[in-house]
Amino acid sequence: MKLADCPVFPGEAGTALSTDRGLGWRLARQAGPVLRHSSGNPAFANWVFVVGREEVLANLDDARMEGTRALPERDLEAHRQLFAPNAAHDIAAAFRPTVAALIDRFVTAGGGDAVAEVTTPMANAIFDIVSRLQLLPVGHLNGQSGHVFLEACRNLSKHAGWHVFELARRPELCDMLRRQPELIRGFVEEVLRLEPMVPICQRFTTRPTTVGDVELPVGVVVMQIGRASCRERV
Repeated sequence: MKLADCPVFPGEAGTALSTDRGLGWRLARQAGPVLRHSSGNPAFANWVFVVGREEVLANLDDARMEGTRALPERDLEAHRQLFAPNAAHDIAAAFRPTVAALIDRFVTAGGGDAVAEVTTPMANAIFDIVSRLQLLPVGHLNGQSGHVFLEACRNLSKHAGWHVFELARRPELCDMLRRQPELIRGFVEEVLRLEPMVPICQRFTTRPTTVGDVELPVGVVVMQIGRASCRERV
């Protein structure tokens, strides 16, 4: 199938996404695993959205597509060390009491804005812990690497907000998790499935390639939508 013959991202799916993400992404997948941008704006004429699970997984590491990098090659090794298992263990050990203190203070105050008072301060707490433990060199921490890592911390706090949202809108779920704390891990992982840490992976075709059954020329912007594919049951 040529790109011009590819189905467009349905307007009803875009509308539904503002109120019901599950319905919106389901409508998108029903239109096809690979979709063209529906806008009449010529700037988006070469954009496609990959929403099918098989198609996203098959093309994440396609050498015929190039991804954008937030960091130059020289900074990548420092970040690999930062996210290594030993470093993650040290961060978690220092982070847990901080989070417990935030929650205790929130509960003692009788509640309030959980995102502003609990999840948002988590971002700065992680950044401060990494700085204190010297897990990222000072030169990196004060430069582009530090900005990228801070955004990653903020992204983490946003995802903690999704967990708070689910608990706030489903009090019966709160009660169940209090009675059965062994289910908390499954709850956390399920919310991460619905709202993944990397919702979209943007790639660019550097040579002709085929995604699904759609033939893509050079220069196409390929938006691989993990947020859609993760909701597809296997």
